[in-house]
Amino acid sequence: MKNHSQINQNFTKVHQDFAGKWVAVSDDYATVLASGETLDQVLKNPKAETRDSKIFKVIPLDQIYSPIQA
Repeated sequence: MKNHSQINQNFTKVHQDFAGKWVAVSDDYATVLASGETLDQVLKNPKAETRDSKIFKVIPLDQIYSPIQA
């Protein structure tokens, strides 16, 4: 497993290139396996179906994410 500084550097690159999009990344966050404007686009990409991939939306820096408890 990579250390936190390596993951942070990888995530910085992901953020620069994919802000506002959905992405599927490898377990170590080093490789973007798929990306799209919608979650559905990412889920339809066979590369995103790997067991260890992580799928999330990259929030632009000028937006705030706040989860809502239902």
